[in-house]
Amino acid sequence: MTEDERGWSGAEVRRVGVTYEEGQRGSMIFKEAALKERLAMERLTDQGHRNTPAAFSPDIETDEPKWMAMEDLGRIKTPPPGPNWTSRVAEALAKIHARNLRRGSEMPWLPHADRKYWEDYFITTLSVDHFEALTGQNPDFSREFGAYLPLLREKAHTFARDMASLYGEKDSLTLTHGDLQSVDGSHVHYYKGEPYIIDFGFCHYAPFYIDLVGYFNHEDAKMYYNELIANGVSLSYADFYERLRAAFRYSGLI
Repeated sequence: MTEDERGWSGAEVRRVGVTYEEGQRGSMIFKEAALKERLAMERLTDQGHRNTPAAFSPDIETDEPKWMAMEDLGRIKTPPPGPNWTSRVAEALAKIHARNLRRGSEMPWLPHADRKYWEDYFITTLSVDHFEALTGQNPDFSREFGAYLPLLREKAHTFARDMASLYGEKDSLTLTHGDLQSVDGSHVHYYKGEPYIIDFGFCHYAPFYIDLVGYFNHEDAKMYYNELIANGVSLSYADFYERLRAAFRYSGLI
């Protein structure tokens, strides 16, 4: 596989030629994945989501990285620009989120993005601490950006408070990807005209809003909202928009 296909997680990923029982030849992707990712992919496969690659792992118990086989979608292709593509991604995400909404008891293996996660891990170990460390290691960076550190911590704590509040509400908690990035990122794959969401290594039981803020702007998020309602979720747009605005710091902090 090429470097851009492997991603940045450091996980071992291989494209392997296979021969099926009928004699047909093809290829599959093998990834050494953590237990939560193997179980997330098994759940999505069992649920019949056509926008995630079919996956199988012979080991769904060992709490350490093990091999998982996945449908090979080929090299990552740039999706076509425009609202049609955005609406397809919104539809795919809404179906995944709605099928797993408030079903945390069915996924005991999925880590919860609770108050402790946001306050004690996300905004410190995963985010602001990196910024602070770089100011101490790189004088040029420190001179240009060091003065922003107090404001960054203030905004990060506001974000953590808001996300902890959303976790407490429970209404938006579901199986999330957690790292969709932007439209030109590598986690939404263009395959045979459809979006396929790949690499659930950062999945959590978290507010579905965090899967929107890196990929959609405020206007395009309306497409997701409409798909969510179409999937039977009851939520006013005013409440949706208010919580979406609170979550928009996620992509910047991560």
